[in-house]
Formats: sequence, C-alpha cells, structure tokens
Amino acid sequence: MKGTVKATNYLDILDNSMLPTLWQQFGKGPFLFQHDRAPVYTARVVQSWFDDMNVEELDWPAQSPDLNPIEHLWYKLEHKILSRPKRATSLTELTAFLQRNGVQFLLENTKN
Repeated sequence: MKGTVKATNYLDILDNSMLPTLWQQFGKGPFLFQHDRAPVYTARVVQSWFDDMNVEELDWPAQSPDLNPIEHLWYKLEHKILSRPKRATSLTELTAFLQRNGVQFLLENTKN
C-alpha cells in the first residue's frame, strides 16, 4: 500500500484479508488481536469493527518496541537503508535494493 494508511484503508485490510484468513485457519472466533495504539487503530470506526466482529484486542501500551519485536526489525532495516553509500532517489530504486537484499537481511536478523 502506498501512502498513509487511514482508518478506511485499515478496515478494508481487516475485512478483505485479515478476517477471512482467520476464519479459514481458526473458524469464526473469538480472536485476540494485537496492534499498537496508533491513531488508525484507535479510530472509532475501527474500534466498532472489532466489537462487531467479535475480535478482542490486547491492551497494548503506546511506543512499546520491547513488546513488539517487529519494531526492532524495522529499525535495523531503516538503518541498513540509510547507511548505504548512495541513497535511493526513487521508489523504484529503493524497491530494487530491498528485492536484492531482503532475503539476506531477514536471514541475518531473524535467526532466533
């Protein structure tokens, strides 16, 4: 997805991807879901969706990278991108870099 994720975009992801996958794998629920407290996740329309779909949310503190391991991976990836001798000047160039280096990056950073 390009650009900023808004509540309506997030609802689309939940409706058309997340929930059907959960139903297929685990039946109709109830489910326990984890996301941080970013505004898109706490929007009233999103909170209503979780209530309507019988998806319970974990109480998760804001700005909690120690509780959310993916944040450490994002930090390392950002550092790898920004420490390149020549920065990408376009999305195409950045995408090509990630495609060339992504698998090795994951192997190096997700051993445990």
